[in-house]
Amino acid sequence: MRGIASRVQFGNTDWKSFTVRYKRSSGATTEYEKRKLAIYGDRGLLYPYLTVQAYVKENNEFMSAGVIKTKDLFNCLDDPKLYEIRKNKSDGNIFRFVRWSKIKKLVQTV
Repeated sequence: MRGIASRVQFGNTDWKSFTVRYKRSSGATTEYEKRKLAIYGDRGLLYPYLTVQAYVKENNEFMSAGVIKTKDLFNCLDDPKLYEIRKNKSDGNIFRFVRWSKIKKLVQTV
């Protein structure tokens, strides 16, 4: 048995990327911070072994999905050659994302 983190984005754009909230404008702890502590900390915290990200159109039509080992994803999210940053204009939150095309050859996807 393994844990799975999943994120489904609805819209008409298939971004083909793994996206993780990096900073919140409120200062609240983010998924990025929690996962980093669980993966690399020494407190024995649990974290999902796999991360799944899917894209679905507003009419519920499936577009794509990607699966990656969570630890591999976070290694990519810390590599300045691989991740990109986007700020959400509506709430000021900052996201790091990695395009699937950039990591396909670097990590073993499941």
